[in-house]
Amino acid sequence: MAMPPVIEAIYAWVAEEPDQSEGIIAVKLTTSWAPLVGADRERIESFRDAAMHIHQTSMIPVRLLRFTTREILEDYPVTRQ
Repeated sequence: MAMPPVIEAIYAWVAEEPDQSEGIIAVKLTTSWAPLVGADRERIESFRDAAMHIHQTSMIPVRLLRFTTREILEDYPVTRQ
């Protein structure tokens, strides 16, 4: 899976809560949670089964969203000595 040289978009599986707010879907790993987010379609498609399982068992709307606005909020470049 080739990653783009610069991240141009972020994809996320999102669920709509009963109050119509949204949240990123996450799956429980052994000791932590992993959000269903990725920077390429191949990775995000690999999360489809988990997202559909949440949709089917909870009966809440699930969407695949793509975010494309890039804004650097903080930047910590490496300084060579």
